[in-house]
Amino acid sequence: YFAPTAVQNALKTANQTTIEAHLESAAEKKNDVTENNGIAQFDGLNYGLYLLAKSALPSDATTDLVPFLVSVPMYVESESGADWTSTVYAYPKVRTADITISKTVDDQDSTTYANGDIYVNAGQTLKYTVTTTIPAAATGNGSANEFTSFVITDTNAGNTLDINQSTVEVMLGENELECTPVYNGSILTLTLTENGLVALNNGLSQEQTITVTYDATVATDVPFSTELTNTAKATYQRSGMTAVADTDTAAVELYTYGIDLTKTLS
Repeated sequence: YFAPTAVQNALKTANQTTIEAHLESAAEKKNDVTENNGIAQFDGLNYGLYLLAKSALPSDATTDLVPFLVSVPMYVESESGADWTSTVYAYPKVRTADITISKTVDDQDSTTYANGDIYVNAGQTLKYTVTTTIPAAATGNGSANEFTSFVITDTNAGNTLDINQSTVEVMLGENELECTPVYNGSILTLTLTENGLVALNNGLSQEQTITVTYDATVATDVPFSTELTNTAKATYQRSGMTAVADTDTAAVELYTYGIDLTKTLS
């Protein structure tokens, strides 16, 4: 005989991947997907002790769902008395929060007009900042849902900007974050290494910020009145997710103009 709390505590400390793999390969199993109200219903169950675990987590889940046990029927105490019930309600809590991303440009030589448009010159060097905010994993029965991959992609349309790769800096809070940078002249891809993922996963209990900064030079041959569209997004996968997910796209739009002046003396 084991007390119910002892069994549940053992489940929390067990290898969750092994438990879920066992459930997926079990000869007798029932699968269901939660509907719009977050409810999955299993009918016609025989009396017994049932082990439940997630099949997949939503992309914004910050906590993992620890497998748990439910007995059918269950002995329930209430104000009207205590009795066995065959209709059992379980309320596993998976906490969710969105990862957000923003992008800004800073240069004292730019001109900002009343309508908010920012104009830059051909050959001008700009400083970009991309900020990705990872929300804290709320406390609860589940453990923090760790990242298995994390990539930040920065794209400039039409090759109108040239990123100075030596100026690229990636920080997690106040510490440098290890990643692998790849730049093809148009797209800068920053992929967190295994060590980078460890650093990120070690701080999931609190809100974290990944900051990317770099210098980029406006092409010298950009045409008159060109819109420079520069976007960034983060692509990631957490444990328990069946596919990668993307954040919303952050964009910075700049405009160029050029004037040729000829001065003569007569």
